[in-house]
Amino acid sequence: GTMEYNYQFAQNWRAALFVDGGTATNDFSDEFEVGAGFGFRYLTPVGPIRIDHAWGLTKESKSTRLSITIGPEI
Repeated sequence: GTMEYNYQFAQNWRAALFVDGGTATNDFSDEFEVGAGFGFRYLTPVGPIRIDHAWGLTKESKSTRLSITIGPEI
């Protein structure tokens, strides 16, 4: 699951804070992983351009990820 907060600070710009949690397996005995991050959304007629930076909170490695997505959510 995910929780996200968006704040529109200009006509076509939003800032976002989010927390994600879950597992990507069919075995629910695996522990859930949790990550958090922030991002920016630029609103266009064909959907937002999203730039997000996130990091893991539950793994020891604390890896980070930069994500750029264009278009509406599916």
